Amino acid sequence: MANSSHSCDVFISGGGASGLVMAIALAAKNHEVVCCTGRIAPVPPDWEDNRVTALLPSTTAYFKTLGLWDRLAPNALPLRGAMIAEMGRADTLESPHADFMAEDFGFGDFGSIVQHKALLACLRDHVNDLTNVRIITDTDTSGLVTRSGSARVRLANADQYETRLVIGADGRNSTIRRLCAIGVSVRMSDQAALTFIVDHSHAHRGKTTEIHCREGPFTMIPMPGYSDRTSSVVWMATGQSIRRLREMDRAALNAAATARSSGVLGDLTVNSSLTAWPIMTQTAKRCQSERVVLIAEAAHVMPPIGAQGFNTSVGDIAALMRCLENADDPGAAEILNAYVRQRALPVLMRLQGVELLNRLSIARTPITRALRQGALRTVGKSRPLQGLLVAAMGGHA
Repeated sequence: MANSSHSCDVFISGGGASGLVMAIALAAKNHEVVCCTGRIAPVPPDWEDNRVTALLPSTTAYFKTLGLWDRLAPNALPLRGAMIAEMGRADTLESPHADFMAEDFGFGDFGSIVQHKALLACLRDHVNDLTNVRIITDTDTSGLVTRSGSARVRLANADQYETRLVIGADGRNSTIRRLCAIGVSVRMSDQAALTFIVDHSHAHRGKTTEIHCREGPFTMIPMPGYSDRTSSVVWMATGQSIRRLREMDRAALNAAATARSSGVLGDLTVNSSLTAWPIMTQTAKRCQSERVVLIAEAAHVMPPIGAQGFNTSVGDIAALMRCLENADDPGAAEILNAYVRQRALPVLMRLQGVELLNRLSIARTPITRALRQGALRTVGKSRPLQGLLVAAMGGHA
């Protein structure tokens, strides 16, 4: 089969949320962009996408600069508050706990929540309106050759693209990372996360609820597009516990979820399919190569704590765009070096912060448990400390 040769300013491998935002940001600066999403695996007929994405204010502000927010806002639910508590030995909440609302700090909200599928639909619709972005959905990135002045990307269908910059936004199993022979540092946990949607008898009031115990946090996140008595759950526990939960019938799972939530939102009823995945931290050993840069989960994967994952990825995109401002050659070594320097410390701090929070959450020693309870009591009573916690989470700087 004869191959077809093309050219573009920037080639993006990966068409998930991060890859699409990257394409939109580049297009806004008049770059000619090709984004290869890769062939999408068929979805099982009984699978439901029950994921939600929390967008911190820094992310919504960046979306506004890209002209995305007006399109996404009708699908977004303001995050009005948060409650963080410790589960006691008798499956009851320790008291006091940290419970606060955005209005207490003079904010309208701490960010917004969107269904992941709504976010993707919005990004795809926006990209489809752009004349300088080409989306390729029927093939995969398969080869890469770089040299000082340009790079050549080969697709599985034998097409080739000559480009000045290749961006790997193709996830934790990144093809671009592999083609550049970039290794990863992986720290696996004995935890897994189970996600599903629940109905509950009490209104969530736009608050997230996070209840910690020795196996990990149980988080209920208000579900956009539903009533105020529906939430998305992320239940982190040991892999063995997650397997046991997945084997339960619905009545038993409802009872287990209600008990694990301490009934904060009343009785819980699971109303979706269940999705589970292992908890891990993964970092690329370097985030650049000749004419190549890695962003988002191709560069860093972190546990689903504190809404850091996608928001950190958007931080990558904003930083790369700052480095590309007024650049004649987007793939020049000095541009990519500046990006890596700019992102190294913020990403490291988020990775270490999320890991520390998770380790503190699951630590089983009496001393650590007492420290957790003491910290929650202190934060629960102190408005200044609550404000620092909000800032540390990225709620408002």
